[in-house]
Amino acid sequence: MTYYYHCSICDKSVLLTSVNKHIQSKRHKYLASTYKYEEVYYDVDIEEVDYIYKKFVKNHNKKFEKYTIQCHFNMHFSNNCLPGIASKLFNHETICDWKGFLNKVISDFNDKGYVYSHTSKMFIITNNLRKDMTYSFYMSLPMCAVERRINIILHKNPNLINSFDRSVDHPLIRKFSYVPN
Repeated sequence: MTYYYHCSICDKSVLLTSVNKHIQSKRHKYLASTYKYEEVYYDVDIEEVDYIYKKFVKNHNKKFEKYTIQCHFNMHFSNNCLPGIASKLFNHETICDWKGFLNKVISDFNDKGYVYSHTSKMFIITNNLRKDMTYSFYMSLPMCAVERRINIILHKNPNLINSFDRSVDHPLIRKFSYVPN
């Protein structure tokens, strides 16, 4: 009996005897690094928080069609008060007023007797799945020769896409979704 291991990061099943080899592969390491992506901005001005967030989402939308996003802020107040403010998870389409949110947090701390100094760090954390990649980003990733060849053949003749299961959410199938069944 053959046993398989399903890697949720790569969305791929591998033989149980090949798991260690798969985890050490360049492709898995790259996809694991893109699964939970974290970007850090230092000494952020409150006036620029919305601009930074929108710019990040715009650039990240070029790589993934769907993902969840979360923001963390490390703020400095007087009396050595260093709170970490974290948001809940949002999807990438959610519009947030971070400037208003931070001003409200600052006013709450000011009411308690603390004086706001500055925001030292802003973390933007995203959780991405391989199946939610855009086609152009998917094609820029390292892949085996067989998969690359299948992509080239499908790009030349998109009607071949009908031989795949259309219910599977995959960048390749989404790219050729305009082809009628």
